[in-house]
Amino acid sequence: MSNIFRFSRRKFLGQGSGLVAGVFLSGKGITAQVTAGVPGELPTRLNDALPNHYQGLEQVAKDFQQRVNASAATLAVSRHGKLLHTFGCGTRDQAGKIPVAGDDLFRIASITKPLTHALLTELFAVKVLSPRDLVMAKLPPDLAGIAPADKRWEQITLDMLIRHTGGWDRDQTEDPMFAGEKIRRELKLTDEPTPREVVRYMLGQPLQFTPGERTAYSNFGYCLLGRVIEAATGGTYWQALEKYLLTPHRISSVALSRSDPQRRPPREVEYPPAADGLTMELFDAHGGLSASAPALCAVFSNYWISGQRRQPADDPQDWIFFGSLPGTTAVVRQSQNWDLALLFNNRRDERIDADMQSLQAELDRAIDQFAPPDQAEGP
Repeated sequence: MSNIFRFSRRKFLGQGSGLVAGVFLSGKGITAQVTAGVPGELPTRLNDALPNHYQGLEQVAKDFQQRVNASAATLAVSRHGKLLHTFGCGTRDQAGKIPVAGDDLFRIASITKPLTHALLTELFAVKVLSPRDLVMAKLPPDLAGIAPADKRWEQITLDMLIRHTGGWDRDQTEDPMFAGEKIRRELKLTDEPTPREVVRYMLGQPLQFTPGERTAYSNFGYCLLGRVIEAATGGTYWQALEKYLLTPHRISSVALSRSDPQRRPPREVEYPPAADGLTMELFDAHGGLSASAPALCAVFSNYWISGQRRQPADDPQDWIFFGSLPGTTAVVRQSQNWDLALLFNNRRDERIDADMQSLQAELDRAIDQFAPPDQAEGP
């Protein structure tokens, strides 16, 4: 079994007001700009003779966009690495003046985690790291010299972090990735904490369970993986992602998410005021990437959502994964032959789980129109 959990299609992994992800069991470098009209107008498509199944997927995107009051939504579908269809509706800006394009960038929240896992797959392959490596032996020098308050830190392996069995349970305490102000005070920092400073803070905190004993979804675990990646590669998390994952597959339209609008790519959408308080730079390896829908299809044509490389001889698999933040809803769906990505620049904070459940059900119905349950052909 791959280093991620397989769940029934109806069970969510992770809840809360911050980053939310769901995993369910159930080409390369391509970008295609598709300009859409304002809400309510017929969008421009890749081709004029649009099969009915794409219309069903587009309707899912439009319905959910209205439901969560997003200014923009995009959709991309690929088969065996070839981009088949893109779609955009709404506007890139909150003022409603700039039509969104099918390859505009959106924050993808926890969908960052499968990319981090895929990056680790490549680092394992070239023996820069190993799943069995102990975290304490692979931290950057400025962190490795700190004696942890809980001795069980010394048992944590990279594989445990990937599997969310590292020993932290945010339901019993708090999610440190959303406790920036508390950490700033505790460490007497003058600015917002960095990911390394969050690790430094957490080294002084107790674990909630013995590593490997059970599973508890952990954003912090993937933050820690980001620091291990930096120590092992001698650069930043982003530099490693570019070198080992994006550049080899000629994938563009992926970027670090930024809090400051002036530092974002020109084609990244605007977010509603609910997203203003987020320190996106803190999230890098666990929820801090932005991407276009076609770029996500390109990534997942090469890797399973489980983080493993896709191979022609792989057993049939069916995955869905959600990412959610204030101002963001993202979903990727993957089957043996095809990949799908849907991105929105909003969510309803009071109905996160219900909205993800309804979106999955609507996607299932749309996909069933062209992929009967006994066939895995996809769009």
